[in-house]
Amino acid sequence: DVEVTGGVVTLCDYESCAGCTDATACNYDETSTQDDGSCTYPSVEFDCDGNCISGSNVTLTLFDSYGDGGGSVTINGVTYTLELGSSQDFALCLDLNSCIDVVYAATDSWDYENSWSLSDESGELASGGNESGLVGTCISGCTDDTACNYDESANIPDDSCEYAEGIYDCDGN
Repeated sequence: DVEVTGGVVTLCDYESCAGCTDATACNYDETSTQDDGSCTYPSVEFDCDGNCISGSNVTLTLFDSYGDGGGSVTINGVTYTLELGSSQDFALCLDLNSCIDVVYAATDSWDYENSWSLSDESGELASGGNESGLVGTCISGCTDDTACNYDESANIPDDSCEYAEGIYDCDGN
């Protein structure tokens, strides 16, 4: 090919001109004139540098002590499964300012071999064997706003709610 730009002639073969020509791609090459299909894009939750668009970068690791895979965890409606091997990491974006339910499910007859952990750059946030758990800002308390001891910061009901008796209000009047 011959390209003329501002009176300058440049020659290139396919290899020297080929690259990613999509400006929205992570590996965009402004010097490429021929798209070679190599463009890469971030997943929905991440930017091109692997940072979360919203929430915190968290790694979910699924383990199987026997090494034949097994077990799954569902977080925010997405299920992650260890199909084969002794462990697998998954990159997640989680809002750790909320309380997040981590739901474990057995995928074979040997659930006692399975475990999971969630960690970020500061270390382990939560973990469990073949059981479910919670991660994030989880506050137990009375979540019924009609109760005398209602706790507006609570996001996990703990059966601690107290109510006024009979015709009285919460102050006993």
